[in-house]
Amino acid sequence: MRDSALSRRGFFSLSALPLFGQAASPRKPRRDSFFGLHFDLHPQEHDTALGRDVTEAMIERLLDAARPDYVQYDAKGHAGWLGWPSAVGPSSPGIVKDSLRIWRDVTARRGVALYIHFSGVWDSEAVKRKPEWAQLDRDGKPDGRNTSTFGPYVDELMIPQLREAASKYDLDGVWVDGECWSVRPDYSPAALKAWSRDQAPRGPEDEGWQEWLEFHRARFREYVQHYVDELHKSHPKLQVASNWLYSTYH
Repeated sequence: MRDSALSRRGFFSLSALPLFGQAASPRKPRRDSFFGLHFDLHPQEHDTALGRDVTEAMIERLLDAARPDYVQYDAKGHAGWLGWPSAVGPSSPGIVKDSLRIWRDVTARRGVALYIHFSGVWDSEAVKRKPEWAQLDRDGKPDGRNTSTFGPYVDELMIPQLREAASKYDLDGVWVDGECWSVRPDYSPAALKAWSRDQAPRGPEDEGWQEWLEFHRARFREYVQHYVDELHKSHPKLQVASNWLYSTYH
């Protein structure tokens, strides 16, 4: 009676949906998808219960109710801690259960694509551990959260983390967040060397300021193309998106 009452009010009955045991359809690529679920948790150093309450039955109920073409599950937020047990690291010490594994197992059986939310340029833990990877402001002060697109962060940490996740969880793709709007004029030694001019402009009043900004935009495009190409060398079918690329923020 409860299901019938809900149906009359415009809801649906879960008992009327296809049984979980039916064969899964092939997972849709993102370009053919219409509706997805996005999770944006941002694992932290002081979390204590990551994955504790995640179960296959819970995910099955959610997929039956929402019917998404894909799920975008949080794996690394701006704080820089990974949400899965990683050999590359750093993994949040608060992982109780590998929730990404549970999501992958269920979505694979259901024919639902699985992407991860992954913070790129903005990685507070990386610049804490490796200050030389940070952007520098015009006074030479390291940025407390943003890495330099001219530095080794992308090759020494970001790409290895993504390759591990793609292999371990048979990911369909990755949605890279915290990027174009985290790139600012960078006065790190590597950036100034790449600029290869006498002096970098310090502000809008200086000659060459617009060229200095475009120099960073061009570098960001190269940075994104670089990690996409590198990931496709090892995982040619991995779908990769950089959030807000070519938007007003870029």
